[in-house]
Amino acid sequence: VYVICDDPQDKDSLYWQLNVSSKTLGNKSGLMHNKFCVLRDSAVWTGSWNPTDNDTTKNNNNAMVIYSSGLAKIYETEFLEMWQGRFGSDKTKTENNGKEIDLEGIKIKVYFSPYSLPQETNQALKTILEGTEKSVYFALYSFTEDTLGDSLIELVNKGKKVYGIFDLEQVGSDGIYSEYDKLRSAGTQITIDGNQYKMHHKFAVIDPFLSSAKLFTGSFNWSVNANTKNDENVLIIYSPEIAEIYYREFLKLWRQTGGVTNPNQKAIENLIVYPSPAVNYVNLNFNLGYNVKNVEIKIYNLVGEEVKNVTFSDFTGGIRNHKKVFLTNDSGENLASGVYLVKVETETPDGTFHQIKKFALIK
Repeated sequence: VYVICDDPQDKDSLYWQLNVSSKTLGNKSGLMHNKFCVLRDSAVWTGSWNPTDNDTTKNNNNAMVIYSSGLAKIYETEFLEMWQGRFGSDKTKTENNGKEIDLEGIKIKVYFSPYSLPQETNQALKTILEGTEKSVYFALYSFTEDTLGDSLIELVNKGKKVYGIFDLEQVGSDGIYSEYDKLRSAGTQITIDGNQYKMHHKFAVIDPFLSSAKLFTGSFNWSVNANTKNDENVLIIYSPEIAEIYYREFLKLWRQTGGVTNPNQKAIENLIVYPSPAVNYVNLNFNLGYNVKNVEIKIYNLVGEEVKNVTFSDFTGGIRNHKKVFLTNDSGENLASGVYLVKVETETPDGTFHQIKKFALIK
């Protein structure tokens, strides 16, 4: 086991108790801010999470394990660069920066800081932001990089949606350098986190639910220091499925803030019912607003009698939901052939909203 960490000042740190080969940071101008672990030729663990009590039990964080020998090799090369005493701008393995792998059809690009070739991490992120089709959702502990703030403002000026969550303490610490005030003034939908401790995430979801959806995550705060001084790592993952996982985390954090603005203005929309005619069940697909508290599904016959009522308890606000409804009445008896109306009813702090669709049942 080999370990590299930033210069540990706390002599009670577990770092000093590790019976492993270890080195401390040789970069005096920046931080060894990475949080990654390589299982040789097998897997990589990375994210925003530090192995501390606070990051585990108090602060908002994310981490992932990716099983890929190719990705493990890329990270091992970066580790060995630092193990040989090259930190910060002293690192020379520029050919290891910006590499791309294909993992079962998912494209993953890897960037390390502070490399300037083939491009800096901030430039790679700026290029991705400029290609946004509809929306960006970010949760960032520290955001002080002007060029990235300007890119988000340009998106808003083009009619795109930008939602973001900042850490309260860090906004105060960053002071006039924080992008918070500038972004709020420009019409982005941003707010302060609701965690009394730290919102320590460093991720952005671009265009969730589109085929072009992608995720930006890692140890990298959107700052000049992260880009030019600190040792950092970043993953850009091109996957609607993984982007959705992080979008759900964003929505959870957004609800905790009290919802300064609403990422999905309508409580329910785009209800689809299929198949029709149905035999034993129907599928319901619909979008829910982030602030929906309860969802009920009701089926009526054409004389207006309610023949079935289902409470949908495991819904997720802010995204598209799916529910299969079996066509039996509340007593478990099969419904008769005919035409029915299905009503999806949502409860929010602003009132009750619903959508209704018609379907046919054939037995």
